Amino acid sequence: IVGNDMDMLRQISQEIQSKLTKVPGTTDIRDTLGPARVNWWFTPRHETLDFYGISEVELASQGRIAMVSDKFGEFTMPGTQDNLDILLGMAWPSRQGEIGGPKKWEEVNRINIFNREGRGIPAYDLLEGHVDQAPLSITHKNGRRSVTVMAKTAGRTAGEILKDFIPELDKMQQTWPGGYSYNIAGEAEEMEEAFGSAGQALMVAFVLVFSILALLFDSFKQPFIIMFSVPFAMIGVFGGFFLAWIPMS
Repeated sequence: IVGNDMDMLRQISQEIQSKLTKVPGTTDIRDTLGPARVNWWFTPRHETLDFYGISEVELASQGRIAMVSDKFGEFTMPGTQDNLDILLGMAWPSRQGEIGGPKKWEEVNRINIFNREGRGIPAYDLLEGHVDQAPLSITHKNGRRSVTVMAKTAGRTAGEILKDFIPELDKMQQTWPGGYSYNIAGEAEEMEEAFGSAGQALMVAFVLVFSILALLFDSFKQPFIIMFSVPFAMIGVFGGFFLAWIPMS
């Protein structure tokens, strides 16, 4: 499925997965988005910043020190030893001596931003928090965002499943917003490519075999008689497939 908005693609993917569960022969239905990741992000409250006399640059620089550790120098070691990085950050208890930002929400609530007078203001008074969901990975197809819905087959071929499901998929597409579409991939796509390549190879093989037979018998009539008798053997092949109920897959 291709489109522009990831939330809409996730919604369409879930709709398709729900319909696929009702199609006999499908198992392990999933998509490439996986479970959504929860994102927290913050926007500054400009009126509050002006009240305390804190600029956005000061807010960003102090917030960065509280959330990550920045390298601002090196300590030169003697001899061939590697130089030690000098990092600026905060020692959060949840890190247990490791470098990085806070791991607990109560530690985030204790972050203070200092104004030019040296007064510490809680960061949550200066920022407005937002929560949303984001996919673990974003894939593209021909420059557009895409989601692939996958399923395994059990007891039926992919062609039989698609024959039942594509009419239902076409009905769902009519309810999608403009700019969203689907195409079939996986085993069905590979089968179509294989049949297309096989048709081209068959024509080349026909010409080559005819040429060899014409040279061998020194005649154009006998190669035609030999080669046009071969397709009659397919009657038995397709008849055997029909009697044994072997699907053409």
